[in-house]
Amino acid sequence: MRKLRTFLSLLLAAAMLCALTACVGSVSASLAATASSSASESASGSSGGDLPADPDAALSDEEDETETQSFTLGYYTGVSFNPYYCENTANQTIISLLFDTLVELDEGFSVQPCLATGVTCQVSSASGEEEDEEDEADTSDTEGEGGESEAEAEKTETKTYDTVTTVTVTLRTDVTFTDGTAMDADDVVYSLNLARSEDSIYCSRLSKVKSVKAENSSTVVIKVNGANAGFDRLLDIPIVREGTGQDDLPTGTGAYRLCYDGDDPSCLEANTDWWRGETLPLTTIPLYGAEDSDYLLYGFGSGAISLVTTDLTGTSTLSYNGNFQVADYPTTVMLFLGCNTKKGTCATRKVRSAIYYALDRDTLVSKMLSGHGEATSLPISPSAADYDADLAETLSQDTEKAAELLDGSDSGAELTLIVNSDSTFKVSIAREIASELEALGLSVTVETLSWSDFKAAVAGGDYDLYLGEVQLTADFGLDAFLEEDGAQNPLGYADADLTALYTAFQKSSGTARLDAAAALYTELAEQAPFIPICFKCYSVLYQWNTLTSLTPTQHNLFYQFSGWTFAGQTDEAEEQAS
Repeated sequence: MRKLRTFLSLLLAAAMLCALTACVGSVSASLAATASSSASESASGSSGGDLPADPDAALSDEEDETETQSFTLGYYTGVSFNPYYCENTANQTIISLLFDTLVELDEGFSVQPCLATGVTCQVSSASGEEEDEEDEADTSDTEGEGGESEAEAEKTETKTYDTVTTVTVTLRTDVTFTDGTAMDADDVVYSLNLARSEDSIYCSRLSKVKSVKAENSSTVVIKVNGANAGFDRLLDIPIVREGTGQDDLPTGTGAYRLCYDGDDPSCLEANTDWWRGETLPLTTIPLYGAEDSDYLLYGFGSGAISLVTTDLTGTSTLSYNGNFQVADYPTTVMLFLGCNTKKGTCATRKVRSAIYYALDRDTLVSKMLSGHGEATSLPISPSAADYDADLAETLSQDTEKAAELLDGSDSGAELTLIVNSDSTFKVSIAREIASELEALGLSVTVETLSWSDFKAAVAGGDYDLYLGEVQLTADFGLDAFLEEDGAQNPLGYADADLTALYTAFQKSSGTARLDAAAALYTELAEQAPFIPICFKCYSVLYQWNTLTSLTPTQHNLFYQFSGWTFAGQTDEAEEQAS
């Protein structure tokens, strides 16, 4: 095994050099040639690897094998396919084909029906709510999963809300699980309670849910603490059959079912009873088991694995190599500057606002992120359907306004910008920002810190500015920044006007929500407790000339999978037509 790993390291190094001239990316070919996987793709498991016993034999036929290889997905052995607890990116990719969600989010982060035919969100006063509704989740199948840490629990118990959001979910009545049983409201209640349990990857977005109940067999009512008329965007939650949620592979309703060769997953097989009734582009998708990252890298580099997803500008990530193409998709991951509103130069509002208008966000994305992002002055993705492009332009770089705000009185003022040294991309961004601010007469020191030191400095307020990254929810709620105990509000910034504007935004829907967002974002630019820079794009890497018409989204790589076209299918269709 040690000799094999040494061989693979040399092979991958050689492949990297070759790929620099062969790989084509949607934005940057040179960066795509050294594509990085997300950090969650950690090595785990101890069985099921599919590396060939004779690597030399595999290499001799590598080109032919790549051309004839069927569309194959990789996964980590020893890691479950449980949709609530799996944090492994490769396995999550497969999970999206095994489980359907209550709703789907399209490329513009808009809600599309799925297992739910409709969702309504009604915000009302909390005064009339019954006290016994709090946390009525059935935990009979989730023993040992409940609740927050002691400190968090105390915080939750003492916090009160003036409003409550009632979310009514209407379900399809023609859905069956892959074992043939019908889906009903009890399955959805069970699934949502699992999704909001402490260990679930969905716990954070559902943290304000106070109860989930079945009103009848096709209706579920969710009570949410506080106002959030956009809560329907948080319901792209996988649904499993009641009683199976603790299994490594719960029973789902998805387009495919998982098949085994003995104890090892071998392929995905089309679910012929799928409720959508759509013709899938592939009846069978072979699977490639990888013991660890070396096996996964080899699988993709050799062409045995057809598709992976990655954050090309991520931290501590794998480096994929080979002859592949790149398709970017938008995310809710925002890069931003956090400002010290308590002390130092940034304690002055006009300085923070000047920095807001000073940033050349387009350059930061195109130059520092090689285009794998979307520049914006607003805390909402430019790909979102309700993005206000006109307002974004108004609040974008304006060096004259920035200079007027400083008015020469802060010329030479010193700033310390801290950044996590683990990310070369972020360090580059921080240095470019420093250069732009120095052009205004500010003196900026960029301090690179290890991740642990960076977190400590942010928590302790030992900075003027910090370069941060956060994954927002698809409703683009700003609780993390605007609530006094928010995760991205380390100094507890609070302003009555800002709070009122945010409350109005959270209560609104339709056109009123767009107007409320415009008022909120305009005030944010003036107060600038944080400063948006861009939203990152993640990438799908797929073998050269193997497929077209792919439509990945952040929440489902195989969104509208029935419309994907694979190599050879077009020719076959033309032959049949003739």
